[in-house]
Amino acid sequence: MESKRSAVLSLRRLSVFLIALVALSGCHKDPNSPLGGTVGGDKDYLTERYQDTAFDILVYSLPDTGLVVQNAERMLLGSMQDNVFGRADYHIYARLVYAGTNAPTDGFLPDDAIDSVVLVLPYSGLYPTQKGVADGRPIRLRVHELAEEIIDGGSVDSLYPVTADIPYGAAFGPAASFTPRPFDSVYDSLSQQSVVPTLRVRLDASLGQRLMTLPQAAYDSSDAFERYFHGLCLRSVPVTAQEESSVVSFAFGTSLDVTGDVMRVIVYHGLVAEDTARYSVFMFGRVRFTKVERDYSTSTDADFKAQMNGDSTAGGQSVYLACSGGAYMACVLPNIREVFAGRQIIVNRAHLVLNAASVSNGSGITLPQTLQIPGSLDDAYSQDGTWDSEDKAYRLVLTRYLQRLLYEQATPEPFIIYPSTVERYGTPCCVKLNGPKAAGSPMKLEMIYTEVKE
Repeated sequence: MESKRSAVLSLRRLSVFLIALVALSGCHKDPNSPLGGTVGGDKDYLTERYQDTAFDILVYSLPDTGLVVQNAERMLLGSMQDNVFGRADYHIYARLVYAGTNAPTDGFLPDDAIDSVVLVLPYSGLYPTQKGVADGRPIRLRVHELAEEIIDGGSVDSLYPVTADIPYGAAFGPAASFTPRPFDSVYDSLSQQSVVPTLRVRLDASLGQRLMTLPQAAYDSSDAFERYFHGLCLRSVPVTAQEESSVVSFAFGTSLDVTGDVMRVIVYHGLVAEDTARYSVFMFGRVRFTKVERDYSTSTDADFKAQMNGDSTAGGQSVYLACSGGAYMACVLPNIREVFAGRQIIVNRAHLVLNAASVSNGSGITLPQTLQIPGSLDDAYSQDGTWDSEDKAYRLVLTRYLQRLLYEQATPEPFIIYPSTVERYGTPCCVKLNGPKAAGSPMKLEMIYTEVKE
């Protein structure tokens, strides 16, 4: 009995050994690739080959226009001109909420006169990020009344593209101008943190006249006010040169505390007492968004302009990613099944390597720090796609995606590459990448796989 049990155990060990031997005998990898450094086993069972040049890669850039971030806490305002990516203008659309007055009687009194109208902007960041950039780079904006109510998407930070603009009326007076300097921070010893000063921008008095001469019922509640005044559009005036570019992010806040660090319009009108000015406060409501308008024709990069005009064959040399309504990428691996035709393949690890053509953007804005493939099966466990400043490249994991193509015999469809969601919708950053046919450091697919032989 004991001898039979030993024989069965020996047979099982032999079976396990043979299975491992068959699996390892077909493992191929690029010897120059960083992938597979932890693959173990006797080298006699591994065959080294340069594999990634066998894969065709078709890639092209697409315009990401009309992008909107609704109800977020941070919005963008300003204009950016980049030689590669063209011009981007960032506008803010928002509802207004009547938040009250310091006078015992609401509304505009007949003997009042509009003294001044002040737009309060608590800003939280500046692009470009260099400290010297803020000096001498004013942002100009025109203020309009919205002609239609903004439709609420129903959730905070909901993201969606739009194809039509919300109509607005003529501007209230000439363009206003302000120069943000977020680096002029003040240290708050109580909170033990640096606090960025809040901007105060003088607007035309005609806006105050409009806000304070609505029917008395408009001031009964915030909902009532929105029926009489749909909201404001702050439209930045375009710049024409990189040295004029400046974009600021603003923190809206959620509190109706008129003394808090929130965006608001203050209308000063008349006097409460001899030495006390009368004022009324209008907060920026919960429903708001940044609208990004792009002018790709101002780019000086021929490949970029061609792809933005619909040429999907121009991505061989260079492809492009730009956040906040700029550009994204579509990628196809058309011959992946042909390479492994008639073979059983297990994909151990696969990276799409995207090398940056340049890490210096002329406009001074930064590169996206993380890329992603929305809806990818690999996103569930992958932490890759981050910018490697040493290699000057991104690595996107495609392990499960390729395994599905090979195992399920699925048709290779384009997959989309975006900057991370946070950057895509809220940060002015961009990067020019080498295409698969670039002369130096081209885009490539690196793959470690195991071939199971019958």
